[in-house]
Amino acid sequence: MKRLILFTLLLFLAVGIKAQLVGINTDDPKSTLHIAESSITDPTGKDGLLAPRVTNFPATDPLNAGNLIFLRKDATSSPSIATKPDGFYYWNGNEWVLMATRSINTNEYRTLYCAYGQGYLGADTDMGQRGVILGSLVYDASKEESDAVFSLADNVFTVGKGGTYLLSFVTSSRRYIYDSEGTPPQFTNLFGEVLINGASANPRIMAKGNTAGEKYSACHIVINTIVSLEKGDKLTAIVQLTDRGQYKNLGGGLFEYVPVTGGPPPSYGSNGVSSLTLTYLHK
Repeated sequence: MKRLILFTLLLFLAVGIKAQLVGINTDDPKSTLHIAESSITDPTGKDGLLAPRVTNFPATDPLNAGNLIFLRKDATSSPSIATKPDGFYYWNGNEWVLMATRSINTNEYRTLYCAYGQGYLGADTDMGQRGVILGSLVYDASKEESDAVFSLADNVFTVGKGGTYLLSFVTSSRRYIYDSEGTPPQFTNLFGEVLINGASANPRIMAKGNTAGEKYSACHIVINTIVSLEKGDKLTAIVQLTDRGQYKNLGGGLFEYVPVTGGPPPSYGSNGVSSLTLTYLHK
C-alpha cells in the first residue's frame, strides 16, 4: 500500500513538472503554451489559434480580466450590441473592449469635435492670466450616439461621452510695442494651458511660447496630447504672459539676458483664431 501511495505521488509530481511547458505539434515547447505551425513556408488553413466565436456577450461577467472572444453578430444578437463592430473583444475587468485590428470600422475613429474662437478675455494691457475665447463648436452630431451631446457655452467646452481622446490646442499671441516709443522692446515668455473642470490636469496640459525683442512680435502655442475624459468634463483654455526681459550688449558680440520686473508690462493679445479640438480614439 505504501508503495502504491509513493508511486501515485511521484506520478502527480511528474505531471506537474511537465505541465509547466505545454507543446502542441512539438515535443520541445519554448513557452508555457507553444503551438507549432504545420509549415513555416506553406501553412494550411488549420494553422492558427481559434478563439471562442459568439453572437452576444456573455450574460455573466467573467471572473478575471483577460478573457478573449470573437464577436460575430447575426439575427440572434441582442439589440444592445447592434452598433458594435464584429471583431475580437477582451474583458478588462469592467467591460468588453474592442481590440484594434485592421478590420475595425473606421467610423470608430470618425469623430472630431472642434471648438474655436478669436480673442482673449480681458484687456490687452493685462499681463496676467486670460481666458481663450471659444465661440463656435463644429462636429457631426448625426454620426454620434443619441445620448452623446457635446456643447459649448461661455467659452466652456463640455464633453459628451467618456473615452480616450487626442487633444489639440492652438493659439497665437501677439505682443505690442510700449506706449512710449523710447522704451526698448522686450522678450516675453507666454504659456497656454487647457484646464479640466477649472483646474490643471495631472500632468498639466500646457506649452510655452516666446516673442522676440522687436517692436511687434507674435508666437504660436501648440499642444498635442492623449487624454482620458469623462462625460460631462468641462474644458477651458487660458494664456498668460509669465516673464519678460531684454538683452544687454556686453560688446564683442556678447549679450546678456536681463529680466525686467519694473515698469508697465507689454500689451499682448490674440493674433488670430484659437482652436481646441478633440479626436475620439477609443473608450
